[in-house]
Amino acid sequence: MIIPNRLSALIRLAVADSIKIETTPGYELNMDRWHFPKFVDESVSYDAFGKEPVEACQVCMAGAVLSQSFGAKRYQNLNPESGSEDYNFGRAERNMCRAIDHVRRGGMDQAAMYFLGTAEDGVVGTLKDLKESDLEVLAAAQQVILAGFVHDLGRAEWSTYLDVANYLESEGL
Repeated sequence: MIIPNRLSALIRLAVADSIKIETTPGYELNMDRWHFPKFVDESVSYDAFGKEPVEACQVCMAGAVLSQSFGAKRYQNLNPESGSEDYNFGRAERNMCRAIDHVRRGGMDQAAMYFLGTAEDGVVGTLKDLKESDLEVLAAAQQVILAGFVHDLGRAEWSTYLDVANYLESEGL
């Protein structure tokens, strides 16, 4: 899978993959987990606090992309700081995950910086890499997400992210 070349396209991918996860057996959305699975025996695992069995691989928006578009397996415990024996994050994939997570929380300036780091060299960009008009667009998008953020879900509604993606695309982002 190739990382989309526009932030708007990355947002659409994250929403589409998250919606797929909602109906994929053995997965559930949990915005507090990157990609937290059943363990090696694939029959039961324990959450990070060791309190109760988890029947499914829990994923956030970025974890949904890792699972649905990048082929991460249900049994892989993944986050941008790690890999597993059979899945290693490249710098660009790490930055993609971080960008998606910042979008989820409404941190559009941080999302843009990490998204700039999904380029071939994988080096995280800076706000200096963006035009002032881009920063204004990102600030407006951030307000939309923050206004629609549902704390119990740990995210906004999917339609909010799609509205933001459409707006970003119309502005060339």
